[in-house]
Amino acid sequence: MAVSERAKTHWQEVFISMMGPVFGLGMSLVFYILYLITNNHFIGLVAAYSALLNMFNLLPIYHLDGGHVVKAIVFSLKRYWGFVILMILSAAGSALAFLAGWYFINFFILIGFLDLVFSWKRFSAQPIEPLNKYGMIFSLVWYLTTLAIFSSIILIMVNSELPGTELISAILAS
Repeated sequence: MAVSERAKTHWQEVFISMMGPVFGLGMSLVFYILYLITNNHFIGLVAAYSALLNMFNLLPIYHLDGGHVVKAIVFSLKRYWGFVILMILSAAGSALAFLAGWYFINFFILIGFLDLVFSWKRFSAQPIEPLNKYGMIFSLVWYLTTLAIFSSIILIMVNSELPGTELISAILAS
């Protein structure tokens, strides 16, 4: 469905966009649990780098899956107060990234926000069925929970000082 035709509703857009990261989350969790059982560094690195790659894919930039999800939610609102909510969530995400020392993520939050602002007219005029209130809430919770789990796996692996995770810290702090 993702390859053969465009989504006809914002719910289809969210579902298609979240399925890749959800399967990536499953893989990251399996490798993290295997790492806890075996204490094998390679398995731990697979968990950490898988989480990083999938977290990057969920950044709110349009051609990444996270951008599709965020735009589906915001453009379902079709009101300017959607931007107020987005600004609050962007500020909160930026503050959390700053506190964690993940300056790299702040850069992409800013780019994603600017992309959304400049594409408002084009996307808000699309004849695509919007999410209802419950769909928006569910999609937002699903998106933020998935991001939080990926971030937690990364933080746990980096804080465990697993050899090789210093590159993840360097990337996120750049």
